[in-house]
Amino acid sequence: MILLTTAMFTGFNYINTSTNSLSRLQSYIDRYEKQYICQLLGVELGELFIADLANASQDVRFVTIQDAFYEQTSAGNIHISKGMEDYLLAAVGYHYIKDTQYSHTISGVGKKLLEAQKDQTGENANRYGEKRFNEALDTVDAIQWYCKTFDTATYPEYKGINIAPVYSAIL
Repeated sequence: MILLTTAMFTGFNYINTSTNSLSRLQSYIDRYEKQYICQLLGVELGELFIADLANASQDVRFVTIQDAFYEQTSAGNIHISKGMEDYLLAAVGYHYIKDTQYSHTISGVGKKLLEAQKDQTGENANRYGEKRFNEALDTVDAIQWYCKTFDTATYPEYKGINIAPVYSAIL
């Protein structure tokens, strides 16, 4: 565990889970959380951020980019971060939603059907996850702006990459 737990998928980033699905959701957290931190901050700063989380008292420079913030430049631009957890929840949630629309069985890949609900098509379910992910990119932009423009002296290790929006193949 780095920042996320399965219990955090509530509210805006809600994912419906059951006792059986929690281990699968945890596997998505384990697979994608570090990857997205390293893309956001660059490998060196990402690794330093992760290592700092183990400290009893977290370094202020990491708390600043982890927590939500609002900053306004002298030119009037406003940079809003909803916090790193919000971004990571959206990123992991995107993959989980996209990948769990269908399941692999002994006879092949099939769509899960429930009697009591009308399921969305796979494409519409993907769009739901994409929408959450793409909305979180404002937070990505704010954190990266903060590290590379606003406070470069505090984050000399910053080498984050551009994280592009995701769109379905069928629009």
